[in-house]
Amino acid sequence: MAKSKKNKRNLAEKVRHGKSTQEVKNNPFEIRINRQKHHILGKKISKHAKGLPGVSRSKAIKKRKDTLLKEYQQRHKANKFIDKRFGENDPTLSVEEKMMQRFAFERQRTHSKEAIYQLNEEEELTHYGQSLADVEKFEDTQLASDDEEDDGNLGAKYVAEEHFGGFLTRKKAESTKEENTKPKSRQEILDEVIANSKKDKYERQHQKEDMLNLTEKLNKDWQAVSTLISFSKRKKSTVENKPTADDYDVTVRELMFDMKAKATDRMKTPEEVAREAKQRLDKLEQDRQRRMLGITEEEQEARRKVGHQSADDLNDGYALEAVSKTALSYKDGKPINMDMFGSQAKKGQSVNAEGEDQDDDNVQDDEEEDDENDEDGEDEGSDDTDNDDEFEDNHSDLESDDAESDSEEETSTAQPSISNEMRETIRKSAKEELPYTFKAPGNYEEFMDLVGGQSHSNQFLIVERIRTCHHPSLAKGNKDKLDTLLTILLRYFGDVVNLESVRMEFLDGLTKHIYELTAQSSLHAGQCMQALIADRHQQFEEEAERRGRGVYPGLDMLLYFKLVGALFSTSDFRHAVVTPAMLFMGQILSQCPVRTYRDVASGLFVCSLFLKYIRLSKRFVPEVINHLRGLLFLAADKEPGRIYNVIPPFKPVGRYIDLLRLQSNSDKVTRNMKVKPQRILEVLSQAEPRELETDEFRCWALHATLSLLSEFATLYAGLASAPEIFDPVRRWLEAKHIPVERYPEDVEELHGSLLGQLTSLSVRPKPHLQREKKRPQPLPMFEPKIEEDYDPVRKKRKNAGSAKNEKQRLLHNYKREMKGAIREIRKDAQFLAREKIKEQMERDSERKEKVKRIHQLLAGQEGDYQATKRGRINLK
Repeated sequence: MAKSKKNKRNLAEKVRHGKSTQEVKNNPFEIRINRQKHHILGKKISKHAKGLPGVSRSKAIKKRKDTLLKEYQQRHKANKFIDKRFGENDPTLSVEEKMMQRFAFERQRTHSKEAIYQLNEEEELTHYGQSLADVEKFEDTQLASDDEEDDGNLGAKYVAEEHFGGFLTRKKAESTKEENTKPKSRQEILDEVIANSKKDKYERQHQKEDMLNLTEKLNKDWQAVSTLISFSKRKKSTVENKPTADDYDVTVRELMFDMKAKATDRMKTPEEVAREAKQRLDKLEQDRQRRMLGITEEEQEARRKVGHQSADDLNDGYALEAVSKTALSYKDGKPINMDMFGSQAKKGQSVNAEGEDQDDDNVQDDEEEDDENDEDGEDEGSDDTDNDDEFEDNHSDLESDDAESDSEEETSTAQPSISNEMRETIRKSAKEELPYTFKAPGNYEEFMDLVGGQSHSNQFLIVERIRTCHHPSLAKGNKDKLDTLLTILLRYFGDVVNLESVRMEFLDGLTKHIYELTAQSSLHAGQCMQALIADRHQQFEEEAERRGRGVYPGLDMLLYFKLVGALFSTSDFRHAVVTPAMLFMGQILSQCPVRTYRDVASGLFVCSLFLKYIRLSKRFVPEVINHLRGLLFLAADKEPGRIYNVIPPFKPVGRYIDLLRLQSNSDKVTRNMKVKPQRILEVLSQAEPRELETDEFRCWALHATLSLLSEFATLYAGLASAPEIFDPVRRWLEAKHIPVERYPEDVEELHGSLLGQLTSLSVRPKPHLQREKKRPQPLPMFEPKIEEDYDPVRKKRKNAGSAKNEKQRLLHNYKREMKGAIREIRKDAQFLAREKIKEQMERDSERKEKVKRIHQLLAGQEGDYQATKRGRINLK
């Protein structure tokens, strides 16, 4: 059955109305589609492939208007209401919980601090110092003051008379006395009650004071008796029942009496130590200056008590001194107490010529030393100016003999005078004593003036005191002075070595001061030592050019080489001082032929220094091995007519090739010799070179050569070329050119051990050159690699659980968030810039409208004015 027209019309209307009511959700021109370069079958389309930039932009602008724009508009406003009530901004709390928090806060704020330590006690509320529990019924008629101790209760008499219990008796008494007495008013009754309460209060205070006095008295009596009672009880208890102490009690008592760690003073800084040492030396020097004047310590104290009088002093506070009434006594016609009157007898007289000359000499010497101290003090500071002035006042007045006699009179009257012999002994001992402060020497001559004629110990003491008085922390120019002192000591070190009476202990002490000064100024020390080595090297080359051969340097230069190793680091790859010194030493070993026994000792000393230099760095020095091999050649027996292979500076022929060969014909004598260690200072300081021409020295030289070869073989054992380095020495020892059976047993044993050591080096196999072993690469396979968890959407990652991938992931997220933050900040800035421009345009338009209205108003006024003016003209 076909549909009717009515039904068709209704259906069409529904469709038409439905189409008209349907709205377009998105503008097709605002849709952005991220197209793919290649279409991949089965790949899911990402949600970011299609975007709505217009919608996103409108949402972002709306969000900024709700947040950023409001903050911008309220930037200058301060009338914000912030609700800071507890829990008001916490939606999770109910009303009851909020009230409980506020109540707890109020209780905590009013709670006293002392209640923190009161546990399990109820809080007691008070009013005016009185508990509210007592006055809760409000029965107290009057409140006690703060200084009253009354509890607020009424007396029994008042209750009996004024309350209901006693009004009848009072009425009878009043009836009997009403004719004679007048009844009291209520005000009088209250005054009487107040007076009685004050009287009771005074009596209670008096009783309390008596109680306190009695308690103090009992406490004092108890302290006097308690010791006796405790001692008697303790004695009785120990006698009656003495408990036995177990191990625990013994340990506890030991811990009680154990020494506890106590706090000590802080460690002083080097500047503080130097300052205290300088002050100590200044004080000792002042004491020495005083003793040089013959002034005792008691006399010095007496002078200090007199005090200094200023120019404004009127001297009106004087006091008369007590005059001694002791009479002069005689025995056998001679005075026996003449010393007591010595000062009076000397007054007005001149001293003897001898004592005057001696005093003048002492004073002049003291002035010279004071001048030196003053010059030195200009750089160090003005710490001792007061003391120097004091000494100048004591001995600078030399114009007349009366002044000296007056000073002696003051000394004798202030303190009991000492004899002239004792005073002269004090002066002489102080003058012979070494000064405690010295002026820093400016050149080598001034230093020699200070240490010249002094013993070795005094020289060390002088250098130490110079360093103490001129520590760099005491004054600004002291560092330069100590640098000059270091230069002087380096030169003095070389001069002392060349003396015949020098001892190694003195050189060691001098090296200590040089080392400490080098630690304070390493740069200056390096420059000085470098200049010294360069100067000596130039002299060496000039001497070699003049003679045509090198000459071993003197003992001073050899000890300078040893000093370099003690002052500077020898393990550096290159050093400004050590490297030139090693080059110089190598040149000595390679260019100086061995012609004397001193040359042998010098060469062995240089080789031992090389061993100390390279012990850590293990640097290869070919000159040392060649020199030691040459010394073995000098000690060997040579076959006549045979030419041996030796390397210069050693020669296969000549009169010096048997320098270390034993000369004794008796093997028994040389066999029984003992190899004693030789000191380079004793060997090279021999008066005559022929004193070294002994078989004992030859045995020592061979023993030292073999020992050094053994040390170098151990040091170079790690080198790949060690067998080739020591192969000539090994073949020389195997050939038995040296008759070790004639030498002492120590030399023979050392010869055998060295031969075995070098043989073990020669038989050590060497690794051949080989190609680098690489892992064989597998052949390429054409079988497909199947991954079970393959995902075409997600990017493939290797070792997803490794730390490297996690770091890359975090770094990627960081970069993405950083870019997003920068982009949002830039958009916020653009939004604020638009808003600022909009506000500026609104202000400008408003201003233009206002100016326009003002112009219109002024134009109207001007028109009215002109019209009025024209009207007046017409009227005229």
